[in-house]
Amino acid sequence: MPKPAGPVARKSDYKVVAIPFAPKVKTARAQEARKLLREQHYACGGPNTAVLMAGLVRKDTDELVGVAQFLPTSPPAARYTARRCSHEPEAGARALAPGR
Repeated sequence: MPKPAGPVARKSDYKVVAIPFAPKVKTARAQEARKLLREQHYACGGPNTAVLMAGLVRKDTDELVGVAQFLPTSPPAARYTARRCSHEPEAGARALAPGR
């Protein structure tokens, strides 16, 4: 396949947008992002623990063409798990060391 004569994608053709993200957020953009993740991500979706989600959007069509999810670090995730599973004291430790 020959090399393209010009750029395949131009930065000026796209914008990055924040996408409100939480399991219960039902905005059209959030639903579109979840659909894109289900269809394109190797794991057929993304985690519900994202602290920030951003979308790459074509300026001319407003089409969402990419999604980036930023996840919490392990200690905050473990503390969250421990709070949610207070009936199970070792839950936080298992979140950091799954083999426990």
